[in-house]
Formats: sequence, structure tokens, C-alpha cells
Amino acid sequence: LAALALTQRSSVASHALQQVLPRRFRTGRQQDIAEFRTFLMESLSLAFPGRGGQAMMEELFGCDLVTSQECRQCGHRRNTHETTTQVNLSFPTKFTAITDVRVVAVDRPMGKMPQVQTPAGYTRVNFDLNKDRTDSPYIFLCVKRDPAADPITELRLMTADHGKQVKEPPTDFVRLPQDLNEGGKNKGDHIFLCIRREKHRSPITDIRAIDANSPVPDGYRKDATNLNKHGGGATIHLVYQQDYPIRDIKLVQEGVPGYEFIDRNLLPTDTQRLQLAFTHGSPRPPITDLELVPPGDVDAALARGLVHVSTDSIGDHRLMVRRGEGCPITKLDVFRATHVMPKYEGYEWIDVARP
Repeated sequence: LAALALTQRSSVASHALQQVLPRRFRTGRQQDIAEFRTFLMESLSLAFPGRGGQAMMEELFGCDLVTSQECRQCGHRRNTHETTTQVNLSFPTKFTAITDVRVVAVDRPMGKMPQVQTPAGYTRVNFDLNKDRTDSPYIFLCVKRDPAADPITELRLMTADHGKQVKEPPTDFVRLPQDLNEGGKNKGDHIFLCIRREKHRSPITDIRAIDANSPVPDGYRKDATNLNKHGGGATIHLVYQQDYPIRDIKLVQEGVPGYEFIDRNLLPTDTQRLQLAFTHGSPRPPITDLELVPPGDVDAALARGLVHVSTDSIGDHRLMVRRGEGCPITKLDVFRATHVMPKYEGYEWIDVARP
């Protein structure tokens, strides 16, 4: 830690630090960074009590977090400053559809870490599905996110008693060939993962595995099947996230298959009709911002990363959206005077037309 505090180099070798870490952090496996950070902060607080230790931690690991609030009417901005040693970040891949899953099984060598070859273009889910089992292979799930492919919209686990044949998967499902409960001295059930792809349903965006001691992450669904059933290892469950951000918007005059249709006219006249349709099911990145842009500001909006929804105009304004990074829009509605504004928490609104 002295080297880290005093060095002028941009990086420091951590071998000395690794040698004094608890056993659970020296297994050679990937560890949870949040758990390690908590351990490190608590250890430093005990080793350097008082204000001096806190100042050192803020200098080594701290930053100034600024929360900015701006009024959309008058432009007044208020900044709140906070010193912190932790910043939680959301990554856009959370809302990127999973389009394929593969199962990778490798031998469990005695006293050595396995050489797991993740297929090209895939990301490994770093959780051994044969956790706490002996005489069994390591089994990992690997996921792929291909914007050009149809998204996976449903997962299903099919099981059979040891030695018996697993039934054929339901219509439109594909069964992966690898038994997720393979190996071991005990006669575990056969368990196979089946996936289903559809263009116009909400895609699955994340898949994880958890043991019995881990809570289900917020926003995830848990499959009730124990992946180590009768296998003798830890109780393992699959959890997955199936988000419902809006992924595409159209300006239409009638309903479009696969899209929710809002039957309220966006134009102030009854002689012409232009309505809004949206879908959660497209594999495209989620929509994170929606603006009604005056004609003179369209070029500037394009430079800021917005794109056109349609060649049609609402009045003389263009409806434009931003995709990808940011907080996804999950609900849209249109209301007109004398209608009451929808009572949804956190709603923002855009004035389309005024009398």
C-alpha cells in the first residue's frame, strides 16, 4: 500500500498485496470486485483508525461525485458534490439481447485450474454449474449477443431421472446437447437447457447462475430447477433478466403487426391522422431518449446522436430518438385535453400541440 500511495507510476504490480490476502481471494479464480472492495476498505479502516486513515483512503481510492439537476423551463442548474470511494456504473450490454447459448464442459484436473476455451464471439458466465462436486467436469454457460440474429425470448429446463430419456423439446424450442448435470459419483438427474427465439417478443438480456446462499438479483427471474439435482453438489439455479424497454417506435396511420398501437391522433386536426406504435420485441438497442425537434435544430440533434423515427412530421417538428446508453424508456402514452394525464410514476411529457 505504501508503494501504491507514493509511486509516480501509472500502475503497480500487486504480487505483494496478493500474498497477504485471505485464502478466499487466492484461489486463482475470478472474484467479485464489489466483495473485494468491501474487504479492502474494512481492512484499511481497522489498520488506520481515525481521520488519518480515512484521508488516506480518500486520496488513494476516492473521487468527487457530482449530481446535477437542471430545470427544463428556466435552465437553472443545481450541483451537489459528494466525496465517495465507490461509483456504480450500468453497462449498455444489460439491455442487449442474448441470441445464442452454448454449454462448455472441461475436465476437472486435480490441483489445477481448467483451461476453459470460450467460443469466439461468446461471453462466459463465470459460474461452475457443477460447483462443489468431485469427479465431474467444469460446466459453464456461454452467451452470444448478435444484433443481426433473432433474440432468445424463452428458456426452459427439461429433466429426466438418471438413465432415462429426456422428452423432445416443445415446438419452436431448441435443446442444447450438453447435460448440465453431468458427472460425479452420484446418479444425478439429466438436465438439458432449451431455448426459443422469436422476433416480436421481449428478449432475454442476461443469464446468471446462483447457489442457495445467493439472493435472486433485482429484476431477475429464477428457474425452480436445481441444476445439481441428486448430483451431490451445491444447489444451483439459473436466473435470467427479460427486460421490457421500448426498442422501436413508428409513426403510423393504422396498426402494425408486432407493435402496440396508441389510438390517439398526434395531429391537432381531425382531417389527418398520425399515431404512435411501439414494440418491446425488436433486437435493436433500447430507446433511451425521445425528442420533438424543430426543423432548424435537426442537424444539431443528429450530431448529438439522435435519429429520425419517420419521414413524417408532427406539425413542423420531427420526432427523434436516441438508442443504446442511458436509462431505457419502458412505457409510452398519448393524452389530449380533456383526458387526464396517465398516472404513472416518473412520467415525463412532451407538448405535441397546444390550442
